[in-house]
Amino acid sequence: MNTGGRESRTRLTYSGGVARSRDPKDNTGQTRVSDAEKAGVVDPLTALFMAMRDQPTAGLCKIDQKIFDGKRLTRFDLKTKTVKGDQVICSGLYPAGGRVQTQGSR
Repeated sequence: MNTGGRESRTRLTYSGGVARSRDPKDNTGQTRVSDAEKAGVVDPLTALFMAMRDQPTAGLCKIDQKIFDGKRLTRFDLKTKTVKGDQVICSGLYPAGGRVQTQGSR
């Protein structure tokens, strides 16, 4: 992942619904994420797919999903749907780096 401020590579494996990083080093200075906290998480690419995949209109913009990138745990939360013609715009929150950022459109 390249955020412009940092670049990292992590390989995740899943066992019993719990994500595990294949790189056990933690040089971020952050507290490690416990197995209990990682239960039910998805990786960032899967979270993006969940939001962007084809799905019935009734199910659009209804995502509240924990995301684990191998070091950090966050939440992707879409709740508001606005329909403008043939466009659907989803809004919600994505807490990142201690900030809450408004998320955009689909």
